[in-house]
Amino acid sequence: MTPKNIALDAELYEKADRFAQTNGITVDELANDAVRRELLRRDLRGFIARNRQDAEELGLTEADVPRLVEEARLAQRR
Repeated sequence: MTPKNIALDAELYEKADRFAQTNGITVDELANDAVRRELLRRDLRGFIARNRQDAEELGLTEADVPRLVEEARLAQRR
């Protein structure tokens, strides 16, 4: 994959550069890590939202969790 350039505000770049130098990494590494974490965070939020919606449609509450976990464990043992 061909690397792409991105633009940061000057002030944000300066902060990122200082942080990167202090931590022995490049601004590119810092930016890649930040974007990767943000994308994972958003994926996780979507996963949680979808499962929350599924639980609501099934009429499940947090009070049902211990019972459901126990049922799943028993099913795995069989």
